Amino acid sequence: MDIVKWTIETLVDACSACPTHGVKLEIPKFQRRREWKRYQEEELINTMHNNISIGVLQVYYLEKQSDCDVYLLIDGLHRVSTLVNYYNDVFGYESTKNIIEEIIDETVIMCDESIDEEDVKIRSICKQWFCEKQLISYNDLLSKNYKSKKDELIEIIKKYVSKSNCDDVYTIIMKMTKKFTKKIGLKKSIIPVIINTCDIKNIPLLFSKINQGGTPLSNTDILAATWYNDERITINNTKITDNVKSHYNEMKKENNEMELFDDTNHDNNTYNIYEYLIGLHSALLNTYENTFYSLIKNKELIFKIVSCCFYADISKQSIEKIKDKIKILDLDEFERKILWAIKFISETFDSIVILTNGSKVKLIVRESQFYIALIGLCFRNEIEILNDVDKYKNLFRMHLLHDKVSETSFNAKSISLIVEDRSYMFSINEKEFNQKIDKFIYESIRTTGKRDRVSNVSLLILSILHSRECEDLDNVKSYDSCNIILKKHIDDYNKTHGIMEQISINSLGNLVIYQINKKKKGLNETIIDYMKNMNMTTSEIDEYIICDDDLIYNQDDEEIDKKIYNNFLKSRCDMIKNEIIDKYKECFKNKKKVEEEKEQLDSNIREKTTEKPQIIKLNKKKQK
Repeated sequence: MDIVKWTIETLVDACSACPTHGVKLEIPKFQRRREWKRYQEEELINTMHNNISIGVLQVYYLEKQSDCDVYLLIDGLHRVSTLVNYYNDVFGYESTKNIIEEIIDETVIMCDESIDEEDVKIRSICKQWFCEKQLISYNDLLSKNYKSKKDELIEIIKKYVSKSNCDDVYTIIMKMTKKFTKKIGLKKSIIPVIINTCDIKNIPLLFSKINQGGTPLSNTDILAATWYNDERITINNTKITDNVKSHYNEMKKENNEMELFDDTNHDNNTYNIYEYLIGLHSALLNTYENTFYSLIKNKELIFKIVSCCFYADISKQSIEKIKDKIKILDLDEFERKILWAIKFISETFDSIVILTNGSKVKLIVRESQFYIALIGLCFRNEIEILNDVDKYKNLFRMHLLHDKVSETSFNAKSISLIVEDRSYMFSINEKEFNQKIDKFIYESIRTTGKRDRVSNVSLLILSILHSRECEDLDNVKSYDSCNIILKKHIDDYNKTHGIMEQISINSLGNLVIYQINKKKKGLNETIIDYMKNMNMTTSEIDEYIICDDDLIYNQDDEEIDKKIYNNFLKSRCDMIKNEIIDKYKECFKNKKKVEEEKEQLDSNIREKTTEKPQIIKLNKKKQK
């Protein structure tokens, strides 16, 4: 192991396709994707401008290529790519903009001391000069190419100052341009570099050990390194292999087209398990992104899904075990089965958990653990579910609603309950469901003030009631939610009454989900008037809203009466609850029958486990 010092100029040059300083950097494929946000880049550049160390880089000496020493960048990818970004787009950084403001202020002061010109004119000249259009780039500044633009600067100056002062202003601005170049410059900065010379097979382990500071490595970032040199498997699914290649192409783009070090031959479609899973992630979840659209960028999602399918658990320890499990699978069958499970969950929940309003998409149930658990449940119980698809779709929806009104948290324990104990496959105790939803309704009506917001549970209830089964989800209609009794009427009441007398605006009983017809409902337009404009009859409106109360038709007649309004909320909530129970009546049973059902299903499972196990055909794997 050696320690050397590289200039920032050498470092940035080493990232280019054709380096000229005798050093070339490549990115190992187990490196993580870009994590830094813009503010972190700004902090790094500010740190360097203040002459504060940004730490050491760690590289691995690979080989000599022509006149270049080639290194793998093990630690410092985000810092290096930020420096390259700064060189390529120096005027895009806030630190540069701040320096320009300082330079302009100093220029104005210098001009005040020597010439008689208005400050605003000097500022106008400076703003037109100290910009990307005139000074071009970082390298142009360092090369002092701005000196060749004397005529252009003089033309700008002539627009604002008298002829007698032009030469003096020019001299001052050129002097300040030199100072600006020095302030933004990092050319002379030095960064220490540790050169590792261990066995190349140990580089992934080195990566996972030293990348503990800065932006922490996720569990999957560590797996990318620790699984890198593992036995490879042959992947025949072109969707998966194309997504792996796309992953690496995106990695290159994120890091200014730095080359990736490739010590594997992907022409024969052999990949490590990490690569297989990132390819599987895109191939599966992008196919059904309606449900998973907001979760799709979670790089750990597919690892947790697979772990849940195998072990009914998403702990770090279980995720680490999936590598050995995948090696002995028939991949075609595994992919078919997990694709079916994701498709089933998407078909079951898309129409009730997604509200699309033009380009805006709202996911009513956002907990990734819930979807992971349900995919694992389907994966492990495919045959049972296929025997009665409609039954289990309805059961899953009602169990979700039951958990939501019960305020159940979707954590490791609930995942095990759903997957291992198959709780979502049993009927629901009707008495218990009634108690839970009644409690939710009671709290919904009582909630006022700052806590009175539109609840996702209320939206879920209404969405289940009006589930859009027949919609083509690739060409989905737009929906929105609104109050039935206008907010302004309730606000008027609440303003004139004390806290104890206030009434709820966003109770379940005062909400409705409606289809948007050409344009959204106006802020002061009632949903009743909106639906009448859609040529809906009174009976159709009553049926859709699930209410025939005179209050909804006579909102402007008189001030709201609290007792009448709360009776309206309670009555409508009860009607909604009863309609859901009636619509999904097959999902509910009394406590005794639920217990009998559980025992029967457990008995069926026990019988299956006593059957002779099937022999799993191993994949033919090609090792490096």
